[in-house]
Amino acid sequence: MKTLFITAIAVLTITLCNAQIQPKEVKSEIKEVKAFLLGAEITRKGKINLLEGSTRLIFKHLSTKIEKESIQANFGDGVKITNVESELKIINLKLKDSLRIETLNDSIAWYQKNSRLINSKLSSIEGEIEVIDVNKVIKNNSGGTTVEEIEKLSEFYRKRVSDLNQKIFEFNEQITVNNERILNLTDTIKVLSVIRQEKWFEIAITVQTTKPVTGDFTLSYLVGGTGWSPTYDIRVKEISGQIDLEYKAKVLNQTEEDWNNVKISFSSAMPTESQESPNLEPWRLSFSNRSYNEGKLNEFRPSTINKQEAQKRSGTIALPEGVEFAEVELSPIAFEFKIDEQTSIPSSGKPYIISITNYKLPVSYKYVAIPKIDPAAFLVAEVTGWEDMNLIEGTTNIYFRGTFMGHSYIKPQYANDTLNISLGRDNRVMINRVKVEDNKGTKLIGTNNREEFTYKISVRNTNPGNIKFTLIDQVPIAQDNDIKVEVLDIASAEKDEYSGRLSWKFDLAPKEAKEVTVSFAVKYPKNREVRIRYDRNVRGRYGSVRFL
Repeated sequence: MKTLFITAIAVLTITLCNAQIQPKEVKSEIKEVKAFLLGAEITRKGKINLLEGSTRLIFKHLSTKIEKESIQANFGDGVKITNVESELKIINLKLKDSLRIETLNDSIAWYQKNSRLINSKLSSIEGEIEVIDVNKVIKNNSGGTTVEEIEKLSEFYRKRVSDLNQKIFEFNEQITVNNERILNLTDTIKVLSVIRQEKWFEIAITVQTTKPVTGDFTLSYLVGGTGWSPTYDIRVKEISGQIDLEYKAKVLNQTEEDWNNVKISFSSAMPTESQESPNLEPWRLSFSNRSYNEGKLNEFRPSTINKQEAQKRSGTIALPEGVEFAEVELSPIAFEFKIDEQTSIPSSGKPYIISITNYKLPVSYKYVAIPKIDPAAFLVAEVTGWEDMNLIEGTTNIYFRGTFMGHSYIKPQYANDTLNISLGRDNRVMINRVKVEDNKGTKLIGTNNREEFTYKISVRNTNPGNIKFTLIDQVPIAQDNDIKVEVLDIASAEKDEYSGRLSWKFDLAPKEAKEVTVSFAVKYPKNREVRIRYDRNVRGRYGSVRFL
């Protein structure tokens, strides 16, 4: 009995305390947005007037994609936060629609009643026409009727039947209109019969003060349904001086909250990642043959992953809809770009492009060509000092001499002190690679066949200035001890013994041309077949495209 008494007192005390807390709905506006690659930190600001004692501050109509654990608030000195609650509010709007559905059903009933009345009138008219037709037959068959009487009767019948047919037409038209309106009303009822809901997130913060307080407050939280990805514009006017690199952010806002005139910043941090301390694994070094790919922009593409995998790596935060996801490598040190101008991005789900910053980069240029694969010279900009630019891998738009050249992809983590940026093809450098035909053919030496191959490669510079050029070709590498490759002439090329890769580096003055020769012989058993002439895996490379 004593225990029950104490419990009752405790419940009564809690109830009285809650009754004494003053509820107060608070208005706030989004003032700052820090966008992450996935998610964003929203900062709301406003003014508050508090009386002495406890107050329950209620923030309504917030995004449903808020991460509850990220909610933070600051009401200034003299205000103590004693409790923070959050709840997803769902309001069923079916009651409001039910009233409208009842009105629409009444309208349908009226049109149906009106159609029945019209059908009753139509029956009467059709009956009258039937009587007239019968009387007309009787009169025509009865004797003693003069011609004048017949003409009068005919005129009467014609006029009366015409009037009745006009009424039948008008009534049928009205029934058609009624049916169309009934159909439209029925479709509207179907739409309204679907249960509609209004959802929002509500935060309730209980604060306590020892005296009245008036001042500013901030409310911040992490929200999903948004993110940013880097994109770049690279512009080159001529093969000299600098290149212009514009760093841009593609932003997606599906947070259900419009960002109007906000201060926005872009961060490479990943707040959804685990904050657990990692383990240090042994650092093992080994030889690799990846150096040919380092810093080459056009040899990389983003590694895409499905939404399920992206969600697994991003924790509980809501991901944007209708987009692809890619796996990216980031610097271990997070950075942040702050945009000076205020920005507005509605929650429309459409991507918005915002310029972050512009760089003018001192570069050196070179041309690279692999005519065995593609008979074109590719202009490459060698950029140094790029480490301070905080680049993240992303799509690049290339503009050369004012012309859009196409897209590329930058992946800076594969570059060393020099970042090679492919600027696309330059038709002012002409390249030709031809096989020199001879009459030697295949020779039989003992039990072996021997074939010789010779290629002439010519390069001509039609640019107005000097250029640096790197020409790349190859000789085959034997994968079997019975196959022997003899290099006859490689014109002082640098040769990689492991891959058979040949490279020449030289300068070309305006209108200057250079020719190199690649010649080799292959010896193999006469009873075996070696596919030497199948020397490239790019069938269809030189095809064209047209529209239908």
